[in-house]
Amino acid sequence: MKRALVFVAAGMMAGVAASASAKYLMVTNFSSGNRSIMLFNKSDGSLVNQNWIVGDGGANVFNSQTECLSIGSDVWISDQVQNKVFRYDLSTGTYKAAITGNGATNLSNIRGMERVGNTVYVANAGAGFGNSIVRFDANTGAFLGSTAISQFVSGTDHSPWDIKYVNNELLVSVYAASNTTGTSRIDRYDLAGNYIGNLFSQANTVTTGIRGPQQINTDGSNLLIASFSGTTQTGIYQTTSAISTLNFYAGGLGPRAGFRLDNGKIMITKGDGVFILDPATNTLSSIPGLTGSINAKYISEISFIPAPGAMALVGLGGLVAARRRR
Repeated sequence: MKRALVFVAAGMMAGVAASASAKYLMVTNFSSGNRSIMLFNKSDGSLVNQNWIVGDGGANVFNSQTECLSIGSDVWISDQVQNKVFRYDLSTGTYKAAITGNGATNLSNIRGMERVGNTVYVANAGAGFGNSIVRFDANTGAFLGSTAISQFVSGTDHSPWDIKYVNNELLVSVYAASNTTGTSRIDRYDLAGNYIGNLFSQANTVTTGIRGPQQINTDGSNLLIASFSGTTQTGIYQTTSAISTLNFYAGGLGPRAGFRLDNGKIMITKGDGVFILDPATNTLSSIPGLTGSINAKYISEISFIPAPGAMALVGLGGLVAARRRR
C-alpha cells in the first residue's frame, strides 16, 4: 500500500524539479458540471490534477468556490454561494467542520481570503456581517471579530472582493457591479482590520484604468490586479504599490486573477477557462489537459515539504478526491 501511494505522488510530481519544497497553484473551478479545486505546477502552469479536491456528496458540496488557502496540512476553501469556508485535511483526505460564522451571525457572499500569522481574513459582502473583513483563528477556526468596510463610503459601491497582505498592511479590492454609479477601489487596512486609507479610487464611469478589481497578487515588488469590468479595461494590471501602471495585459472575457509563474509567464483565470499569458507577445494560450467546462476564480500558492510520509500524502489527497469524484 505504501508503494502504491508513493507511486501516485510521483505521478503528481512529474515535471517538477526535486527540491526542498515543491510549489503548486490551487485554482477554484465552479463550472456547474465539474466543481473542483484544480492543482497546477507553479513553474510553468501545467496541469497536475483537474479534480484535486471535490465535494463529498454530503455536507461539503461546492457551489461557487472563490479562493483556497494553505494552512498547515489543511486547505481552506471559501464558497460564495454556500456561505462557508470549507476545511479539507490533506493528511487524512477528509473534511473538517466548515466555518460558517460566529454562531450567531453567518458568513454571506464571501470571496477572497488571506492569512497573516495565526489570523485568516475573509471578505464578506452579504447579510449578517455586511460588507466586512471577518477574522478567524488559523489554528482553531474560532471567530476573532469583524470590521465593516462601508463606514467611510455611502451607497452600494463598497463590496469587498479580495484581501492581500502587502508591506504589513491588508489591501482590499472593492467595487460594485454598476457601470454608472459607484467606484472601483483598493483600500488599505491594518492587521486589526482598521481602515488606514485609500490606495486607488476611480469612478466606474471612467473608461481607463482599473475597473472592477478582483484578486490582487504580488509580482516581485509590484502587484498584479485583475480588472474584471469595462470594455477596454478588462485585463491584468501590473502596477507598483502606489498604483502607477507598469504594464497592462488584455485578457478578453473579464479576468478574475493573474499570477506570475516561475518561468515569467502569467496564469490568468476567467469564466471560460485557465490560460497562460506570454507578456512578450501579450497573447493567451490554453493549458493542455483541461477538459470540459472551466469557470475559474482565484489562484493561490501551496507548498509541499518532502518529509517522512509527506510525499505519499500528496498522492493520497488527490487519490481520495478522484475516487469521490467518480
